[in-house]
Amino acid sequence: MRLPYILLVTVAALLASTSVYSATAEIIQASRLDNSVTADRDTPSNKGRSLRLVRTSNDNDDAGEDSTDDEERGFLSNISDKIPLSIKTGWWLQRRKSAEYVKKKLGLGELEGVALTRHVNYRRFVKYVDKLEENEIWTLVHKNSVSTTHIWDKVKLYRGATAEKNTPLDDVAAQLKGVQGTEAFRYYRRYAIAFDDDMVSQFGSGYYRPTRFFDDNATPIEKFARAQFWAEKGRHKDHVKEFLGLRWAKPAQVDKDPYYQYYLKVAGELEKNRASTRKST
Repeated sequence: MRLPYILLVTVAALLASTSVYSATAEIIQASRLDNSVTADRDTPSNKGRSLRLVRTSNDNDDAGEDSTDDEERGFLSNISDKIPLSIKTGWWLQRRKSAEYVKKKLGLGELEGVALTRHVNYRRFVKYVDKLEENEIWTLVHKNSVSTTHIWDKVKLYRGATAEKNTPLDDVAAQLKGVQGTEAFRYYRRYAIAFDDDMVSQFGSGYYRPTRFFDDNATPIEKFARAQFWAEKGRHKDHVKEFLGLRWAKPAQVDKDPYYQYYLKVAGELEKNRASTRKST
């Protein structure tokens, strides 16, 4: 397919307009890695590995080829060196280019270990992967309505955590602690939080109030994990009750619900830790 004339004009304008450049750079730089994600990705065991998690449906980039024809490639090749990397990464994001594709484009393709992490483009690559993952999650949540259980099964977290509904809460915490340092858990947590954010936003829309928050085959340990995230994110108790089908439940029923009680347990421990930190400073 030939590149429309208007796109050629737009690319030229990007090169000449500092205001457009600044705006594009700000959009890219606005994607900040969450501290927990940064810590997880920067541990020795995860460097270089976690950056390979994100895959897209447009991953036919093995030879670094686009769907553009020869004329397009010739034009883009002539101006490529003049385009700031911030604009290039924005363009790649729009086209959902894979992490491996961008890694090669940034000169990181063959690098590993210290050579990779000390490269001048490494942090840019990390931010790109993070933003790409964020965009993919947004699509799965908002456009495809993919359930958290589907993601839980896809990343195979059921292999490391198998608590049942009647498992003591301390044992539940121990099981989740055993898997929460994994890349699979990190991804699931990010997805579940985005999913719950969407549910809460619909609560206040006035048009539609969702009623389904778990698949019928959701395992107890997944529900405990979600309860942990609700506490960590400071979800309102009323929203948590609604997630668990307890919106209109009597107090006695709420008190017996293990998932709600686990939410309270984690929330209480977090508040205790915060109070201790405030006291020591």
